[in-house]
Amino acid sequence: MAEIVDFNKAKQQKQDEQDFLAMEECDELTQEIADEMNEVLAAYGFEVRDEEFAENFFLVMEAVRSLLYSENGIHHPFQTMIENMIDVSVNNETNTYHVYWKERPTDEGFIQGIVDIGEEFD
Repeated sequence: MAEIVDFNKAKQQKQDEQDFLAMEECDELTQEIADEMNEVLAAYGFEVRDEEFAENFFLVMEAVRSLLYSENGIHHPFQTMIENMIDVSVNNETNTYHVYWKERPTDEGFIQGIVDIGEEFD
């Protein structure tokens, strides 16, 4: 009797393997960026061995990891948080992206207003 091949399962397995390889690459790049950033910040006199610094640094690096995953079509939990917190609009007159809080946090430390990213986009 002939063996039945589940092509959907085989396709999913191939996608899972590709995602795994992309995640490994993103994780390696995130670590390289973290190492470089840590070195630069230490050179500027920041206390990179401080516990509070480490917590904040971890958050930033997870955001970087999320960005890299997203660019590879891989979900990261930060993506849902970002979608719920941040809005992006395009100003076609100035060719810039405007990034801002959907609801502005009440803490004084948060950026109030619009942040322009990039001078031009294609």
